[in-house]
Amino acid sequence: PYLLPVELLRQDAKELSHRHPEENFFLTWTRACSLLAARERPALLGYVAEVLDYYISKIRQRHPIDACRCGAEFWVKARQPGEAIDFHWDKDEALRNAF
Repeated sequence: PYLLPVELLRQDAKELSHRHPEENFFLTWTRACSLLAARERPALLGYVAEVLDYYISKIRQRHPIDACRCGAEFWVKARQPGEAIDFHWDKDEALRNAF
């Protein structure tokens, strides 16, 4: 994975947070590969795609992977300096025992 200037990540995070304040995002590996092939992409999504591709490529050497179902969940929240990030459970945490 590559490193990006923090200001680029911060700018993209603020934009995503303002556009979609209550949402989380799921980036499939298929979509990550498409983003990586694009010449221009948002810095934050490009970074998530790089990290996802790096780790899935390693896992894929040992295990078969469904590229459309495998991915990463992430979310962006804008916080003021010193504002707490409260402990929480992801909303899909209750589903983990269903499989």
